[in-house]
Amino acid sequence: MDNLNQQIQSKLALEIAQLSLDKATLQAQLEQLQQQNAELQQQLEEATAPEETKEGE
Repeated sequence: MDNLNQQIQSKLALEIAQLSLDKATLQAQLEQLQQQNAELQQQLEEATAPEETKEGE
């Protein structure tokens, strides 16, 4: 019975470690996507901003 409990605990520990790694990976991906989104939003604003009045018009 103790052996079974140790196996279960080991499997749970591995699962927790994997989930922690998955969470860290997803957090890093989220931060990267948020940065890309901010850059694209800036580019969009610059591309769609009304141009300044040109001299002579």
